[in-house]
Amino acid sequence: MIRALRTLSRLSCAFSLAFFAFSFHLHTLSSQQAPKPGEPTNPKAVKTYQGALNWQKQRAYSQAIGDFRKANQQDGGHCTECLQRAYSLALEIGAYKDAADIAREKLAGVSTSTEQAMAHYQLGTALQKQGLDEKKDKCFEESCGEFKSVINTAPKTPLAHYALGVSLAHLKQDDAAKQEFSTYLDLDKSNQDKVSVALHDRVSRYMENINLARSTMAPPFSLVTLDGKPVTMDGLAGKVVLIDFWATWCGRCRVSRRLQRSSASSRLLC
Repeated sequence: MIRALRTLSRLSCAFSLAFFAFSFHLHTLSSQQAPKPGEPTNPKAVKTYQGALNWQKQRAYSQAIGDFRKANQQDGGHCTECLQRAYSLALEIGAYKDAADIAREKLAGVSTSTEQAMAHYQLGTALQKQGLDEKKDKCFEESCGEFKSVINTAPKTPLAHYALGVSLAHLKQDDAAKQEFSTYLDLDKSNQDKVSVALHDRVSRYMENINLARSTMAPPFSLVTLDGKPVTMDGLAGKVVLIDFWATWCGRCRVSRRLQRSSASSRLLC
């Protein structure tokens, strides 16, 4: 009897452990499959979304954009992550017309003023890039309307004023462009991150010479030197600048560094 009870107890314990392990597996599986906020919930949309992610990993960006947009449609227009990924990829590959269409899809499905402002800004950005790419004033004019919508919704949005200034400059509305650049500088003067510091210097140059806002320039950037001094791209205007991207593991890079130092010391480079 005692031996039978012990056997029964062991079986009960083993069953409990097996049941616990099975329950834990189901819980883990369920949590892994649960969609994140903004991702699709419709089964067909989920499958299409996963396909789009696979296309993106394979760098088949056009196919990925198409599937992300399809997944959003299958999800009833509720997949914000689908549209955001599609928009970002379209900008990345220079498909600015597609990016503008995607932003319009986002705009049609927003529910808050913040989301509305962001969708207008993204649409304005896509139109502005399309205008730069295709040399079309119509795109700049439409982008101005989108940036103004952002400002109407959220007046203290520095980047909207900056972007509006760029579009106005390309439309040769120089006084209006300078006003927007001035507003940008006033609104964002307390922001000291690297991107803002670099953009501040760039916009300050636009104020001095508005033609620069219509020119093709290297992207603004900032960095801190080894001795702790901040340097910005536009702060080096008028100086000869040599930029070398290198790595310690690159043998040729190390050789080139020695040659540069030797050249600089012999005044071949200033």
